[in-house]
Amino acid sequence: MSEKDAPVLGIDLGTTNSVVAVLDGTGRPEVVRNAQGQNTTPSVVYFRGSSVLVGAAAKQQRVLSGPLDVVENVKRHMGNPAWRHVTSTEEDHTPEQISAFILRKLREDASRALGVEATRAVITVPAYFDDPRRQATRDAGEIAGLDVVNIISEPTAAALAYGLRDADAGTVLVYDLGGGTFDVTVLRIADGSFDVIATSGDRELGGVNFDERLMNWVNDQVEAVGAEDLHESEDLRVLGLLREQCEVAKHTLSNLEDTEIFIDTSVGARAFTVTRAVFEELTEDLLQRTADIVEEVMEVAREKAGISMADLDHVLLVGGSTRMPMVRRMLTGLTGIEPSESLHPDEAVALGAAVQGELVDARATGRTSTVGDREVSDVTAHGLGVISLDRETGRFVNNVILPAQSKIPGQRSELFETVDDDQTVIMARVTLGDDTDPDYVEIITRDKEGMPIRIPPHPKGSPIRVTISYDVDGIVQVEVFDLVADRSLGMVEIERELNLPRADVELMSAELARKQVR
Repeated sequence: MSEKDAPVLGIDLGTTNSVVAVLDGTGRPEVVRNAQGQNTTPSVVYFRGSSVLVGAAAKQQRVLSGPLDVVENVKRHMGNPAWRHVTSTEEDHTPEQISAFILRKLREDASRALGVEATRAVITVPAYFDDPRRQATRDAGEIAGLDVVNIISEPTAAALAYGLRDADAGTVLVYDLGGGTFDVTVLRIADGSFDVIATSGDRELGGVNFDERLMNWVNDQVEAVGAEDLHESEDLRVLGLLREQCEVAKHTLSNLEDTEIFIDTSVGARAFTVTRAVFEELTEDLLQRTADIVEEVMEVAREKAGISMADLDHVLLVGGSTRMPMVRRMLTGLTGIEPSESLHPDEAVALGAAVQGELVDARATGRTSTVGDREVSDVTAHGLGVISLDRETGRFVNNVILPAQSKIPGQRSELFETVDDDQTVIMARVTLGDDTDPDYVEIITRDKEGMPIRIPPHPKGSPIRVTISYDVDGIVQVEVFDLVADRSLGMVEIERELNLPRADVELMSAELARKQVR
């Protein structure tokens, strides 16, 4: 098999674990095992001198070496230009670079397993990821040496894996509780069409939050026996060990009613017994937050398409955190449907990404797809707009042009007017959010004052049409059209404040190509 014939990798770049999948010769998606023979790779990076360790070996070091040279949960920082991980040797790395180390490891392991260099990939992101975070994911892929042919939402990918069989058609609710993020999506599957109706989520809610509740409980028990607060320990490895123990306990409580957590304290080693009932009480509000989002999404589905809980045919569980028994119990009570067990919660997203990779490649090459004719129609979780001057009030307002839950790919336009005679510049400020008040939305252009766009001089009040579009990756494009001259002023290239400059992406890509990643 030549490099050009290599399959498109489906990559689930997870907060806590990542997975790679491809389609086999019969059109069936399958997970590609990593170099350690495992289906999942911990999304953990360890800086060891001039080399970088990724995966299980890196995860082991968080207990042995402390937090400075080990970084995890970086997915939560994607699209945050202020965040840096600084190592013990004072090297700093952006979220995109850390993610690129993980993606490099996934790419190389998959290429080794497949026997051919695989460089094209579909990468999944939480449905609630906005434009800057999707672009940051694409940048990470490029830094890792990947040609990212598509970005797809995780719940949509899972549904794509689920709906390969005609028997699974119907209205589906996907509940995706991963290690660091949470999404809910409602979609219809029929005749090879995957039509997303509504989606929402919380990118700061996931399994790590449940772990932290258990960590705090253990610390309370430690202090109750007269030992020092673990959070104030001078040994930086203490918290790493505490997190490790609590993760194991959480997993154990999915199968047993109680378990013990062993901790070395300042007054000696101690064992604390925690029951499933206690754990569920500690995290009750977190679970309720997910239930609230389910109901919010169902309300949107009812308004948009007349879909109620009674209209659901299937409920899918995605993400390792859905193994907690209280999740299944809550969803069954809320929807009246026993969640399906046909999907592997850790692997479904990558399997669906592999299917999407096959569909994208087949369309690009003009061949018939091995998975048949499938169409995916997604929606955006966030509104997009521009800020303009309200001539009646003299105040700036946010004009939502493409509202949340709009179909993507898609576009919408709105008319504006120049405010001065012979005006030659308009300042474009593209926003993310659904509020009309500029203080309650996010300006995603790099310059907060706006991007200058040259226009021909016309009388005051001359019409300008602004078109905002989401492409197939959920990434924003803007076009400005002069209606007086009846010509386009071109596509506005959004220099996103929350993303890396183009030159930095290219420099980081060259630097990573010279590094040893294992």
